[in-house]
Amino acid sequence: MIQGKPPTKLTRPTRAPHLSLGAALLAAFLAACSSTGSGDGLDETAASLEPAPQQAAATDFASLGEPAPYCPKVEVREGTGIIDKRAGQQSAYNANIIGAQSTCRVVAGQLRMKVEVAGRVAPGPAAPGTVELPLRIAILRGDDVIYSELGRASARAVAGGEAQNFSYVDDRIAFAVPSDQNITVFTGFDEGPPQ
Repeated sequence: MIQGKPPTKLTRPTRAPHLSLGAALLAAFLAACSSTGSGDGLDETAASLEPAPQQAAATDFASLGEPAPYCPKVEVREGTGIIDKRAGQQSAYNANIIGAQSTCRVVAGQLRMKVEVAGRVAPGPAAPGTVELPLRIAILRGDDVIYSELGRASARAVAGGEAQNFSYVDDRIAFAVPSDQNITVFTGFDEGPPQ
């Protein structure tokens, strides 16, 4: 069952001092600046660039091209911010998205976007040990979907254990720099159609 609340622009959540390194990482995600302004012409759809090999060193996204004059904010799509998974009558785990942000750069006439999503998984009595969380990033220009990619974030969920942080990053998004600020970026859990 997927639950959630209406989409809102996400801001830095209130953090208790006892949260782990993952929460500090989330704070860094949310503290980063996004630029606003207008760009030049959006006449093509977004394309996912080839993923970097898992063993390769991470690309320093901030060093690519130059800062974008406009970077759309990320919203959690209504009804997709929480997964409450059960195993029979017992709770397996509860996962929720607690923050998301975008960072944009202009590289060779294209808007390159990195979307970062962070959340928490709380294990229940029937927790499986490790969970794969399906996260979708979708980008709309007006009402037209120009990018939609389903990814997965792994997290530990051990019965009797503490809640764990998870994070997901998609930095392969590229499309023509938009002339209007009419781009909407959504994220959320996507378990597929109800069964």
